[in-house]
Amino acid sequence: MILQWIVSSCFLILVILALRAALGRKISARFRYALWLLVLLRLLMPVQLFTLPVAGTDIFVNSDMALLEKSIYVLPVQTMPDAENIWLEEDGSISDADSFGYAKLEDEGKTVVRYAEKLSPLQILQIIWFLVGVSFLFIILLSNLHFAARLRRVRKPLEVIACRIPVYVAEGLPSPCLFGVLHPAVYVTERTAETPEMLRHVLAHELTHYRRLDHIWSLLRGIALAVHWWNPLVWLAAICSRRDGELACDEDALKGLSQEERRAYGETLLALVTAKPSPRDLFRCATTMSGEKRSLRERISWISCKPKYLVSAFITASIVAVLTSACAFGQLEKTEPPVESPPQTAKVYADMTDFGSPPLLTGDRKEGVYTFLLTGVDSISGNTDTIMVAAYDPAGQTLSVMSLPRHTAVMDGQRVSRLNDGCRQNIAVLQERVAALTGFTPDYYVQVNLDIVSQLVDLLGGVMFHVPVDMDYDDPYQNLHIHLRKGVQILDGEQAMGLVRYRWYREDNITREAVQQDFMKALLKECLDLKNWDKVMEYINLAYENAETDLEVPSIAWFAANILGLNGGTPLSVESVYTCTMPVEDEMKRVNGMAVVISRPSQTAELVNERFNPYQQEIIVSIALYLVCSRVRWRSMVHHWPSKISKKPFGL
Repeated sequence: MILQWIVSSCFLILVILALRAALGRKISARFRYALWLLVLLRLLMPVQLFTLPVAGTDIFVNSDMALLEKSIYVLPVQTMPDAENIWLEEDGSISDADSFGYAKLEDEGKTVVRYAEKLSPLQILQIIWFLVGVSFLFIILLSNLHFAARLRRVRKPLEVIACRIPVYVAEGLPSPCLFGVLHPAVYVTERTAETPEMLRHVLAHELTHYRRLDHIWSLLRGIALAVHWWNPLVWLAAICSRRDGELACDEDALKGLSQEERRAYGETLLALVTAKPSPRDLFRCATTMSGEKRSLRERISWISCKPKYLVSAFITASIVAVLTSACAFGQLEKTEPPVESPPQTAKVYADMTDFGSPPLLTGDRKEGVYTFLLTGVDSISGNTDTIMVAAYDPAGQTLSVMSLPRHTAVMDGQRVSRLNDGCRQNIAVLQERVAALTGFTPDYYVQVNLDIVSQLVDLLGGVMFHVPVDMDYDDPYQNLHIHLRKGVQILDGEQAMGLVRYRWYREDNITREAVQQDFMKALLKECLDLKNWDKVMEYINLAYENAETDLEVPSIAWFAANILGLNGGTPLSVESVYTCTMPVEDEMKRVNGMAVVISRPSQTAELVNERFNPYQQEIIVSIALYLVCSRVRWRSMVHHWPSKISKKPFGL
């Protein structure tokens, strides 16, 4: 996009310069000046405004700013996603053009420092461009502030009848000017103020500048120069536009004057334009009357003999300007190159429309919303430690994930139990319990061994994460040793596994579920990072080795393609992932010798209807769930009664 911005800007400048040279005095100075407005808009607008109804192809640029056409590795699905700046090498790896150095730990692992050991030539140029551009903006600010302070020190008000803006006499001013953005004013020399005829000509000229908002043009022109400081064509355009602006003001000021008055205006111009132009004049929000010999000669020529304008020249220039602007501000419509089957190597294709097949669901459902039960099994204890429900909308590329505390109270027949009790070998039991708590049965389940976290993190080379608290725990019976310090750090697989399994939080606002959700986002962000797309096949292999699901293989491929943006859409972004925990009561209860938490049915139903409900009809809390919560509270209360009180009358 940046290259297209630069090329289109240069193209537009060259066309305007060509029109200016070819037509010259055959078109009015005002029209010549107006053409530069198109250039200014293009220089300040780094986006394309519309798509041209003409088929075209994209230009891909690699990190060295050269056109690139090379063979890339193709996954077994035979196609790759549309990407403007991501290229795969012949060995299947992605050239990492966007990474800014390597992350390293300093200060005994408490501080993350990124060293610029891997900067591409394009990144170096971008840094130079930014630093010099900021310097130019700083120069513009200082130059105008200094000039304004100088004028305030030496200016004296000058009473002028019927002048809409203030007029001042400034001692030592090289030439009259219009200066100021928010509060513009005309500044004249002492000689001008003493000569009524000269003052009349200067005011006519500067007030024309004011009506045409040239003081605003001066500011925007300076910003454009700061952004495109490296481009000589932009500097040439700024000089020519400033020269055409003076001609346009002369033309308006002389409108309707006699030949004798035109000659007097020319004499005033010759008397006042004594200062040579300076590059810093381009940075000031002032319309000074300085000029070199060539521009002064051109202005005197326009003043002395009124040129005749041709309608045909105006029409020709207008048509060329419109067509050029359409090319500069528009972009070609993309076309899909033909896909050869089966290719061993291929180029990057613009669209992917057949990557697996979506699962078919029936019933009165919201269109395109799929729900999942996600569980994580601890390989050491065998417990289902992590329980989540997720809702994925491929069309809107949104993903909502809700953690269900594993010790949530549920009823197992007539007995109070916890959500994860006895669910390792019977996923159907867990699905029923989740349905009782949330009001809907997830469409599919995915049960993974938590060891996948360690393997995936090591595959990615580590995941940067903010550990919320110091974590220290040792369990020799499970060979579990967790020792993490609070703060931002890059976790390896073993450390990430310890983070996920740690549950001994003392802070009231920190829970295991919240930390797991935050880490899941960080892990997902790293997986979706384009520099890791060459590991897609390894992701799939890890999933096959460590996961159990009732999804069919084509459906898995379809979901994966949508998440990565391979089916013609945009990839899923971490910003579109919503995470939460099922609302539960703050105080834990003790029933039958075990600690449980009680869900909040009304709040859960409200959250489910907002984020997770796959049905058209809203989910309503069942009376049975209210009775379960009441029964758990009752049994918890009985459990805490003094032992001397007989429990027999209550049938317990």
